[in-house]
Amino acid sequence: MERMFESKTRDCLCSLDKSGTFCITPVDKPVDMLSTTLKPGIEYRVFAPTSHPLPVITSKGSTRLQISELSTGVEQLGVPGFSAIWPRTSFEGVPGVALISDESDSPVYPYIEPESWRDALDTLNDTPVVMIRGPKRCGKSTFARAALNKLLEDHERVVWLECDLGQSEFSCGGVVGLWTVTEPVLGPAFTHPAIPTRAYHLGEYTPLSCPEAYISAIRQLIDYYRYEMEGPLVINTQGWIKGLGEDLLKAIESAAEPTHVFTFEAEGGSPPTYTVPLGGIHRILQPAPTSPLQARYTPSDFRILGMMSYLKAMLGEGRWGASQSWEVNIPGTIQNVYLVGQGSDGVINEDLELALNGALVGLLQSEPEETIYEPGRRPDGVFLGYGIIRWIQPSSLGFKVALSSPLPSSALASVNAIVKNGAMELPLCALLEAGEDVPFVDYSAIEGPGLERRRIRRNIMRKGM
Repeated sequence: MERMFESKTRDCLCSLDKSGTFCITPVDKPVDMLSTTLKPGIEYRVFAPTSHPLPVITSKGSTRLQISELSTGVEQLGVPGFSAIWPRTSFEGVPGVALISDESDSPVYPYIEPESWRDALDTLNDTPVVMIRGPKRCGKSTFARAALNKLLEDHERVVWLECDLGQSEFSCGGVVGLWTVTEPVLGPAFTHPAIPTRAYHLGEYTPLSCPEAYISAIRQLIDYYRYEMEGPLVINTQGWIKGLGEDLLKAIESAAEPTHVFTFEAEGGSPPTYTVPLGGIHRILQPAPTSPLQARYTPSDFRILGMMSYLKAMLGEGRWGASQSWEVNIPGTIQNVYLVGQGSDGVINEDLELALNGALVGLLQSEPEETIYEPGRRPDGVFLGYGIIRWIQPSSLGFKVALSSPLPSSALASVNAIVKNGAMELPLCALLEAGEDVPFVDYSAIEGPGLERRRIRRNIMRKGM
């Protein structure tokens, strides 16, 4: 279903504020959306859930836009708290799209671009290495997507280096990696999971417990980019900017040698203390405007949404559905098993079945080792994707498992090892069917003394120390 929409204003089409999933094609002249210029005659996929600031389509003068249906299945993820983020109406006969007006029933918030962002994006030229840094929830990922899209205007492909373990752009966290991007990204992170070009699994949402492995993996990725890949590089960093976090950011900057560094102002209006790259471009950016959505959803909520989106995606196809399952043998298709993270050293061979049953595991391609599993052994392989062990049973030679994964069969053919880190577990909604009524299980929030999320402070020292 397609509809041609024409709007005439003297300055810009600020009234075009849409939610839903749709394809948009500018007809007459370029339009701006999400800090990205959309060129005439090119169709763009847009994902605009109400859980995030909605894109505002703007242009100078009168223009025509072609809006068409985009049916991907992302609306059927079944994540508690996110069931109403997609419209169930139609706009001009196009299903799954809603025009937001001042009279809208549910509160929604528009995407607002700070003035300093456009000036910073205009500095991107040639084949830059771009590094974005700043505190948590300041708009780093949003600006990094805008930089990615800006570079795609002049390059066929752009390389994305993900250094944020907790809020990954193209995966569900726990990995650092390189992704090759060839199309503009117009939507939040959970709407575009993808297969990495090269990645390493850490299985943690923070580098606090594995700083050496974290930096080592990033340095290997930077070397791989320099010698094996072409195109501009966008580096998305973590929001941990103090203490050890600042040291890690400096180590990334030293290894990457960026040509452009964009630093977000920290709380209080002052930027973090970093060295300006010699001979490079450095800009201080205003943080994204604070939105009530930040109080409605926590980073943990978005991690669950991202994980469910990844596990139900059909990677490489741009749509979502039921993941396929395969029965594989250990040893056989899977030759080695690794358990890492806190407490993993105490898991003996006899308990391996219990540790893996129902687990989220990383799928690796590595050099085979003689024994299937040894307590305390660490993996040394390339991360290909995530999978779920749906069931496991002993066999005459080892184990037989049912493995489901969003990876296509061509990528799964390279998997010969799995790794599990207890820091990353499946959310409850991944263990149950969407809408399934289970006794004694309640998704809703419970209020009361002592029931709030426990906060741990690790930066408080004893008096006199």
